[in-house]
Amino acid sequence: MFEFNEDPIKLHSFIKTASWNVPIAMFSTPGLNIVNTICSLANYYGVGLEVIRTDPGYDNKDEGDDSVELIEKCAFDGSWVLISTSKFISFHKKLFTKLDEIRAAAGFVNTFRLFIDLQGLRHYEIPDSFLHSRCVRFYMSEINTEDIEGYNDVWANLLNEDILKVEHFWGDESSIVYAGDESEI
Repeated sequence: MFEFNEDPIKLHSFIKTASWNVPIAMFSTPGLNIVNTICSLANYYGVGLEVIRTDPGYDNKDEGDDSVELIEKCAFDGSWVLISTSKFISFHKKLFTKLDEIRAAAGFVNTFRLFIDLQGLRHYEIPDSFLHSRCVRFYMSEINTEDIEGYNDVWANLLNEDILKVEHFWGDESSIVYAGDESEI
């Protein structure tokens, strides 16, 4: 009997070789933070990253129109997009129609990546047509995620200006909390 052992494909390699015009469905073992991992990789590669949250409590009145427009802009700019959600995205039909239009016009920049975080979803919550024909799947575990500079690095996150600057809204008044030198404001 032959025994064959193959190392799992690493996340870095997968992202570099994945087609830029096909969304990447991300699954992971419990305890791995997909959002932090993708943010760290985008920072490592020096590409822009937009994170779209569609969880309950976020403003989703537009049924994803703004999200689809943002994803289209990122496809033309070559930025990455991460959709993080606790339920499958309601605007997936609009999104895939738009992605098909961009693909037909050859409008994707080859650095564009669309990640959809499906970590908290059960299989029956995800349409089979999406899993079989609309995405490539990647299953993250401790084995196939590499140690990269900034990955789960608390200090890198503390020094990130976008994380330091937080806006709080109370009624009609707004204030900005900024952790840093006040002369930078």
